[in-house]
Amino acid sequence: MTTTLSEEEFKNGLLFLKQNNLEKAIKAFEIAYKEDKENAKCMSYYGLCVALKLGEIGLGLELCTKAIKKEFYKTEYYINLGKTLEAKRLKDK
Repeated sequence: MTTTLSEEEFKNGLLFLKQNNLEKAIKAFEIAYKEDKENAKCMSYYGLCVALKLGEIGLGLELCTKAIKKEFYKTEYYINLGKTLEAKRLKDK
């Protein structure tokens, strides 16, 4: 169930991500995800930030994929998965 806190933190996370502030973005998305673990958008963006900022590619891929399975029609989730896969490719070099 989406809560006010998860929505507020998700919006903050998007703002920080647009500002390329991954440190603040991951904190906001983590709060949103922990508040509402079934919310696909929180999963997707938290997964992206976990991969990009923390280098936890496996967890990032898992969360992004799970979000796509829940809401396959959301283009942004595929973009996040693609960015996570790109992070994996760069890490594997």
